Amino acid sequence: MKKLILALFLLGSFQFATAQSQEILTLVENSFGKAVKENLSEPREQIKSILPEDKQEDFLKEFDGAIFILYKKVAQVLLKNFSEEEVKAILNAKQDPDNNLLTGDLLNKYSDKEVAVGEEISATTDEWAMMIEGILMKYLVLLCDGMADTPNDVFGGKTPMECANKPFMDKLAKTAEIGLCRT
Repeated sequence: MKKLILALFLLGSFQFATAQSQEILTLVENSFGKAVKENLSEPREQIKSILPEDKQEDFLKEFDGAIFILYKKVAQVLLKNFSEEEVKAILNAKQDPDNNLLTGDLLNKYSDKEVAVGEEISATTDEWAMMIEGILMKYLVLLCDGMADTPNDVFGGKTPMECANKPFMDKLAKTAEIGLCRT
């Protein structure tokens, strides 16, 4: 009987914690969701448009699921630094900046931690971006045909690619998986 009561108590506690966490997630989504969706909607649609129709739905499910994971990770960072009540107050204040909802001790605590929390959220976003890259790798392969050109005297013994101004390709080369294939 004691085990049954303990199990019911733990289940009730879990459901209460889940409901609280859901409230925080909803606030995170409401606070950050618009900016996230604005920044990601165009690339999301561009990628979707180049995929075969039979892959589009799977891609969208994975991509949208990844956005939810970002919200969860942001919520975790906030809850690591602030209590649930403080997080609710901060996120409500973020949604309504004219209302001056942050006052007194919470305003001081938020001000003290704002930069560190922002950096932690930024690092979390970087980790999340790596996850997105993993999703994209399932659907996209970039083959740059003709880039392995030969050195040319016109370019001082360099290849055209070595002389070209290509900051995006340089960044991609540093972070992507690079390989050669014979065609």
